[in-house]
Amino acid sequence: MARKNPIAHSEMEVGGRLRNIREWSYLAQTQFALILEIGRERLASYEAGRVPLPFRIGERVCDRWCVNPFWLAEGMKPRMGLYYFSVNEKVLRKTRSFRDVVGLALGAGHDARTRTDRNPPAIHARKAAGVEILPAGDLVRGDFEEPEGFFRPGVATVVIDRLEHDPFARRACIEHYGSVCQACGMRFDKVYGKIGAGFIEVHRLRPVSRPVDSADPVKELIPLCSNCHRMIHRRSPALSVAELRECLDLRGAAKSDGAAI
Repeated sequence: MARKNPIAHSEMEVGGRLRNIREWSYLAQTQFALILEIGRERLASYEAGRVPLPFRIGERVCDRWCVNPFWLAEGMKPRMGLYYFSVNEKVLRKTRSFRDVVGLALGAGHDARTRTDRNPPAIHARKAAGVEILPAGDLVRGDFEEPEGFFRPGVATVVIDRLEHDPFARRACIEHYGSVCQACGMRFDKVYGKIGAGFIEVHRLRPVSRPVDSADPVKELIPLCSNCHRMIHRRSPALSVAELRECLDLRGAAKSDGAAI
């Protein structure tokens, strides 16, 4: 029996990109759904294109996996990016899908299939029909509404260079070592249960001052828990993993001797 209201092909493409994000993260549907706080069957419906992806779920995906919302909704490049969302609740009461809401920010005629420019310039603040989506870097610019009952905040512009790992190299590293901290041996799923499954940070062994065009992810990257990763960067130049292990060994020896730590 045919579906009474067949889903649009463009919405099915959104589901395909959602599945790509999960597969690139090496997560099973159960793990991915748990992080998104939805059921596995519901996630399967979104990925298969049987149900349009709701805005709140799409927003959560973009925030937690640093995905460009315009790529998820329309396939626009780049694929990665941190964006800020501001959506009027009146818009969401109409049960719009993620693609519908992003389309309001893009304006009329936003269907990606009708566009000739597949690599549009960086999208700045776009506000229409109660929807605003802009790069997180733009949050330090523009006007801010002062809330009632709070002090007026000061706004500081901070410009930093942040090292971004190749997501494929990161996955290859984790696939080799596993989601286990190579300094202290911590596994997030052992401590936090299902919500910690598959979570781990990746540390680059070679200093940023020594760039390479191509690196072996197994030799150049290593998985670390959040605490060990922070501790390694407490010194400049950063500690080696072996030096951090010595710190942990000394702490363990002192604790076993009853000394104050």
